[in-house]
Amino acid sequence: MRTALLVVFLGAASVYAAKPPAVEAMIAKATAAVADGSIDPARDFTPLLDRLVSTKNASEQDDIIDMIEAVGEWDSYSPAMVKTWLRENAPPALLAVAKSKTDKSVREAALMVLRDLNVADAVFDEAIAIANADPSEAASSIRFRGELLKNWKESRGVTSLPVAATAIADKELAALALLKRSRTRPVPSSLGEAAMHGDAAVVEALLDTGISANAAQMVGSPLGSAVSCFDDVPAEDRIATIDVLLARGADLKWKDGNDNTILLFAVDCPVPVVERLIAAGADIHAKNVMDMTPLKIAFAKGRWSVAEALVSHGARMSRKEIDQLFFEKPDDPAKLALIKRATAK
Repeated sequence: MRTALLVVFLGAASVYAAKPPAVEAMIAKATAAVADGSIDPARDFTPLLDRLVSTKNASEQDDIIDMIEAVGEWDSYSPAMVKTWLRENAPPALLAVAKSKTDKSVREAALMVLRDLNVADAVFDEAIAIANADPSEAASSIRFRGELLKNWKESRGVTSLPVAATAIADKELAALALLKRSRTRPVPSSLGEAAMHGDAAVVEALLDTGISANAAQMVGSPLGSAVSCFDDVPAEDRIATIDVLLARGADLKWKDGNDNTILLFAVDCPVPVVERLIAAGADIHAKNVMDMTPLKIAFAKGRWSVAEALVSHGARMSRKEIDQLFFEKPDDPAKLALIKRATAK
């Protein structure tokens, strides 16, 4: 009798020992590791992705998908390494769930979190195909999610992720904390916005998250945004921002589709900003497709102090160009003297 009881007890203990860890505990552990920078994505996320596919518990699946969204959303405050790893490794599990016979709400969530991860076009195409081929009674709802993914894919614009490091540095965690406090999303478009407002601290924090100083913008470049001087941002703040961008590799030779350079855009800025760009190596002779140079634009806009700075650094125009630009010469002797200097050889 004692032997039988012992066998039963040992059998029960064996079953208990083999019970998989609670999903809640796995999620809590992974989330905490993301927060403190100790995350090892392969170690901490792979078991959760495996459970997402293998479990028959819809509540567990929901919890795992929610976790993926929370820490993997492309514009979230998670380290770049985390977001990139999930973007590249979570889709197979999510697509498997989308094709499964689990609850409709879980399949919908599995599809929609792909948008939050900002996955590659090929993944979107596969997800859309899965949605369109759904044979279940919920087909219309699932197909609607496919339409949403298609619309996002076609309209998402500039949403590239930073290049992920192989480890999470303290500098990146500090930068993410600063961005969260300032309610600035760690995405490329934020870099242009911060540069435009002369916020050097936020610009540096964004760069510390892995965003390139030359990150593509909807319009222009980050350095071009830094010289968009149409507000009352102090010159010293703009110069500090320019210095941060240049120190981190911003391209001073950048041109737009009409060959407008950074210095051409800077003509509206205070003279110290223009001087800083010239000191950094900006080409004072560069022309756009309309044959306009920084000096021509400065004269045309009546930016006499900027024109003075450019002439002092060697910018010149021909007499013919001056005559074409000025139908009537100014009466001010100082301006006339500057025009004369601008045509001197």
